[in-house]
Amino acid sequence: MSYPSFIPAFWNRLIRRFFNQHRVIFTASGITLALLTLRFLGLLQAIELLAFDAFVRLRPALPKDDRIIIIGINEPDLQNLGWPVPDSTLATLLETIAQSQPQAIGLDLYRDLPVNPGHEELKQVMQQLPNLVGIERVADKKAPNIPAPPVLNPTTQVGFNNVLLDIDGKVRRGLLYVHTERVHKSFALQLALKYLDQFGIEETASSVNPKYLQLGEAVFYPFKSYDGAYVNAEASGYPFLADFRGPRDTFTTVSMSEVLNGEVDPQLFRDRLVLIGLTAISLKDFVPIPYSNPDPVPGVEAQANLISFILDLATGEQTAIRTLPDPIEGLWIFAWSGLGSILAWKLRRPFQLTLSSGVTLGTLCLTSYVLFLARWWFPFIPPLFGFVGSSLMILIHFAHQEGELKRSTEFLQGIINTIPDPIFVKDQNHRWIVLNQAYAQLVGYPLQVLMDKSDYDLFAPEEAEQFWKQDESLFVTQESTQQEEGFTDAGGIHRVIETKRSLHRDAGGNSFLVGVIRDITQQKEREAELERLA
Repeated sequence: MSYPSFIPAFWNRLIRRFFNQHRVIFTASGITLALLTLRFLGLLQAIELLAFDAFVRLRPALPKDDRIIIIGINEPDLQNLGWPVPDSTLATLLETIAQSQPQAIGLDLYRDLPVNPGHEELKQVMQQLPNLVGIERVADKKAPNIPAPPVLNPTTQVGFNNVLLDIDGKVRRGLLYVHTERVHKSFALQLALKYLDQFGIEETASSVNPKYLQLGEAVFYPFKSYDGAYVNAEASGYPFLADFRGPRDTFTTVSMSEVLNGEVDPQLFRDRLVLIGLTAISLKDFVPIPYSNPDPVPGVEAQANLISFILDLATGEQTAIRTLPDPIEGLWIFAWSGLGSILAWKLRRPFQLTLSSGVTLGTLCLTSYVLFLARWWFPFIPPLFGFVGSSLMILIHFAHQEGELKRSTEFLQGIINTIPDPIFVKDQNHRWIVLNQAYAQLVGYPLQVLMDKSDYDLFAPEEAEQFWKQDESLFVTQESTQQEEGFTDAGGIHRVIETKRSLHRDAGGNSFLVGVIRDITQQKEREAELERLA
C-alpha cells in the first residue's frame, strides 16, 4: 500500500503504526463480537447473575426495616393448630392484630375454600377490615388460577403473589401488574399503596411515559427481556428489578402462637405493615433470593422484601438499579477487550503481563463494584472474558510470530553468509536482526556489537537520521528503493554506498527490510579526481 508523498512524515508514522498494530483493534473487535453473540444467546446469563448476587452480598448490609412485621406460621404452630389452620384461628389472629391499629395487614395464605370451623366468623372479620389484603394466584404456564377470598374487594384488597423465577430458580425481580381480562395488582404493590396512603402518595401515570407507574418521585421503569444480564427473560405484565435487604434479621418475625398467646407487645403492630405467612420448612413455601447461599427464604419474607423496596423507592430512601443500553454495553466490553489486547501487545514478557493483568482485573472488579454501589449494573463477566480472551489471542499471535521469526532469521542468515556484498536485515523497529560478515567489515564493528542495535546507536545523528528516513519510507510505501548514502565507519573513514532496500514478509506476518549494499567510495573518489583534472 502506498501513500501520497505530500502526507507529512508524522502522519505516515501514525498510519504505519495503525496497520502494524491492526491486530489489537481486530482482536478486541472480534472478541467483543463473540462475547455479545454469547451474551444474546444466553450462554453468559447464569454466570453473570451469580456475579450480580456476589455484588449484592459484598455491599454493606441495608438496615433492618421496622415498617414491616412478619407473623410466621412455623413448625410448632402446625403441631399445635394443625394444617390448614382453621378459619376460626385466623379470625382470632386478625382481630388481635386489628386491635393494635396496623397500617395494613397482608394475609399471604390462600383462603379460597372454607376451612371449618369458623368460616363464617372469618368472613365477618375480613369484611370489617378495609386495610386487609389477601392473595390470589394468576394462572400461568406452571399452575392454574387460585382465587382470593370472595369477601375481599378485588380492586383494593386482593393482590397476586406470583413470583418471577430466573433461569437458576432465584427471585431477583418483582411484578407490579399482570393483565388478563382485567388488571391485577401484586400483593406487594397493594400493601405498599396502603402504607404510602398516610404520606399522600398514590399511584399515578408518570410524566416520562403515561404507561409507567410513578409513586412519589420514583418512576418504576418496566424491566425488559434483555436488560442487564437477562436474555429472553419473562417480561409480561410489569416486572421490575428488585433489591433485597438481606437474608436474615431483616424484618421482625414472631410466630402465630406468640401473638395468640399474648406474648407479643401490641404496640409492635401499630402503624406498621403486618404480613401473615408460612415459615414452616415442611410446607416448602420457600424461594431463593440473591442472598440465598445456599438456603432460600420463606415466600412471605420474599414478599416483604419486595414491599420494602417499593416503599424505599417511593419515599426516596433508595434509587432503582439501572442497567446499560445495548450500545453502551457493547462499548464497555470493547474497552476492556481493547485494554487486554494493548497490554499484551506492549508487555510481552510473561511476568510483566501477569502482574499488569492482575492489577487490571482487580481494577475491573473494583470499578464494577463501585458502580454497583452507585446503583448501576454494569456487565462484569463479558468484559472479564474479553480482557482475558484478547490477551490470550495476542499472546498466541506473538508465539506464532516469534516462531516464524526464528525460522526466517535462521534461513536468511544461512543465505546472506554466502553473499560477498554487505547485507543487513532490519525489523519494523529499525533494528538489525540479521547481518553478514561483509556488512560488519564495511562499518568496522563486530557482528555481536551490531545485532539488535539501530543506526542511532552507531552512527552520527545526521547519518542515522538519513538511514532512518530511507527505511521508514520503505515501510510506509512498501516500494523497493535504491539510493546513494554516506556514513563514517568505526575507523573514522567516510564511505559512500549505494543501498537497495526491499520489503519482505514471512508466514507469521513479520515484515523485514532487506538492504543490499555496494561500496562505491573508490568510484566516487575517481570521479571526483577526473572532475578536478578536467
